[in-house]
Amino acid sequence: MEKIDTIVHVNQELDKPSREGIEEILCKTPGIIDSKFCENRHHLMNVVYDGEVTDGLSILSQVRQSGLTAQLVGF
Repeated sequence: MEKIDTIVHVNQELDKPSREGIEEILCKTPGIIDSKFCENRHHLMNVVYDGEVTDGLSILSQVRQSGLTAQLVGF
């Protein structure tokens, strides 16, 4: 397992139920270990994934398929 952390910047302002829904969708995706929006910066989400199973661009694509505008930070 190649454990990697990445940050996804979401442009939209999301309420708590919407953020939790995105976290849940990502956590059900193969290779994603954890996903959580930052408590004080609701536009940033930390995603931990197995680099042998998925990659940052696939995660970004998954977020965008949810109808959000997003970018990977530092990618």
